[in-house]
This record gives sequence, C-alpha cells and structure tokens, in this order.
Amino acid sequence: MLDKATFIYSGLQPASAIPRLLLKTISRMKKLFTTVLVFIPIFYLAAQTKPTNEIGIHAATSSAIPVYFQSLVGAGSYHHLGSYGFGLSLLLQKKKAGFLTGLDFSHYRFSSSWIDGNGQEQHSAHDIIVEILTIPLNINLDLTHGFHFGGGPFAAIELRQHKNGFDSQNGLGMNVFIQKRIRFNPSLSVGISPEIKIHALLPTALDGYHRRLLEARLKLSLHLKTEKIAAVLKP
Repeated sequence: MLDKATFIYSGLQPASAIPRLLLKTISRMKKLFTTVLVFIPIFYLAAQTKPTNEIGIHAATSSAIPVYFQSLVGAGSYHHLGSYGFGLSLLLQKKKAGFLTGLDFSHYRFSSSWIDGNGQEQHSAHDIIVEILTIPLNINLDLTHGFHFGGGPFAAIELRQHKNGFDSQNGLGMNVFIQKRIRFNPSLSVGISPEIKIHALLPTALDGYHRRLLEARLKLSLHLKTEKIAAVLKP
C-alpha cells in the first residue's frame, strides 16, 4: 500500500487531501463570483449615456499597518513611520450613482524589528520603503448636503521591488470612503475624504501571502467639471 509520502512524491494527493482541495477551489470560485458581481454595476454605470463628468486632483496622508492573514512563527514586526499620496481622479456621475476611477500613487515608510537567535531585539538599519500605484474601480453615491459615499475594488501595482521580508502588495484590494464636498460654483468644488483601504485581498501570487497593508487615509481633493474645461479650451 502506498503511504502519504509516496503520493506527495509522485505528484498525487492522498484521499484525505481531496476535501481540502475541493473547499479551496470553492473558496476561489466564490471570490471570483463576488468580483464579477462587483464589476457588473461598475460597467453598467460607466456605460450610461450623458453622465456628468468631473476630473480631480488630490493629496493624501495616511496611517498604515501590516495585517497578518496567517500565524507566523518568529516573524518580525513593522512600525509605520509616515505615508503620503497624490493622484488624479475621473468621476462619471449619472444622477445619484457614478463610477470613480483614476490613478493614485502612495509612498509608505516603515522600520522593522525582530528577535534574533540569542533572544536579542534587532532593528532594521534602513527604512523600508513601499511604493504602490493604484487604479480605483469604485462606485460613487451622491447623497445629500454635499456628502458622497463609495467604495469597491482597486487594482494595485507595487512600483518599488525589495527583498526585505515585506510581502508584495500586487493584486486587487478594497476600499470604502465618505466625502464632504464644498462647492464654490456649479463647476468647482473641494472635497475632504476619510478612507479605509485593505490591499491585495486577491493577490497576483499567493507566495508570501502573509502581510497586507490596512490603511486609514485622509484625502483633500479639488474637482472640476469637464464641461467647464471644454468651454475654456474651446477656441
């Protein structure tokens, strides 16, 4: 009779592993199904005719911590030293619901510490820098009295590659925000937005899937309707 080690060596799985593989496959299918459900209303809103378009610029500050998705033995800890971000946004608004996308660059700085084999605490000699470019694919709801609420998935690409033990943040994350708009005229407004982001819930690779950034942001933005820009540029 073949034992478990023989099955693993031959590339097969023992019968006891089949239920685990089935559950893992079902879990991944659920994630894929959920992602599709999120994208359907986004593409629907983007396809609406004659939306009210706005472009925006923003700057942000944030506090971020690595979240452990599984227990790690002897893992080091990370300490947030500071973060900032900036970017562009495009809002396609149809009545009260809209589609929000754009580009956002974020820079994070951490230090790390760990316990060595002698039981002594060690600290990183240099700051750990993480830089991420994100593309939001969000739903935006225009509420009342200048308040907006939204969120959804975002795609993230890590710009600075490093080998310091900080896991990759590439993949699909989720965010949620609330925004207060102060309108100066029908075409120009300023917004302030508290936001929560969790990175790489669906990572591009499962290798090293231990730590994901959980981020609380505060964003200041300036918004201008595209009709106003077109009127200014029109000869």
